[in-house]
Amino acid sequence: MSSDMEDLFGLGRREVDTQEDSGPKKEKEEEKTIEGPAPHLVEAFCAALSRLELGRRLYSPDNKLLILMKERVDDSWRLISVRGEGIHLDLTENAMTYHDIEVFKQEGRDTIASRLFQDGIRRLSFLGTMAADEASTFLSIFDKGQEWQHEADLADRLWILDLKGMRYQAVDGFDELVKETRGQAQKQSAAAMAQLTGKRGAMDGLMGAAPGVLTLHKPSKLVSAMVVVNY
Repeated sequence: MSSDMEDLFGLGRREVDTQEDSGPKKEKEEEKTIEGPAPHLVEAFCAALSRLELGRRLYSPDNKLLILMKERVDDSWRLISVRGEGIHLDLTENAMTYHDIEVFKQEGRDTIASRLFQDGIRRLSFLGTMAADEASTFLSIFDKGQEWQHEADLADRLWILDLKGMRYQAVDGFDELVKETRGQAQKQSAAAMAQLTGKRGAMDGLMGAAPGVLTLHKPSKLVSAMVVVNY
């Protein structure tokens, strides 16, 4: 709970890292040419989204602190979209990156990044034309209310919301998710085998097939959603 409260009041790990890293590393990031909004604006937006999502779980809708959190999300988005520019966020297991720069990271299985990733979402796009209130509306996909069907995963919920200012890319069903995770596991195994034997490609002979080849019957959306959620 202490980590939740730290994130809620802006004392989370990411902001601490930013302060500690002020120096050569930060200067190097600033030197990188970025087409679009500045990374520090995107970082502030992601942090505001994370705090608001946590606040929605802890407080009633009319709570003053929650209202302030929503205003922070709206304000941070206006700073990004003032020139009509949008942002694309790539998702990993516990982080979001923008132009290969990490703009959000939080350990655990119950963060925005980890929950989206677990349900197969790999990229979120916030268009420059998105209204400020759509950013907070987006967070309703994490709600556990009765308005969502029990089997609907987060990708389904984004599709149902049909937000005009947002786009997303997701793994297309269970078969692609298995290929993705199997490919990662094979790379790790191949690297370990190469270290043990001193020969590259030793793992291919043991597998008896070309790496990454997998044939599966694609299940229905319902089965796919259930498997992804439990992954």
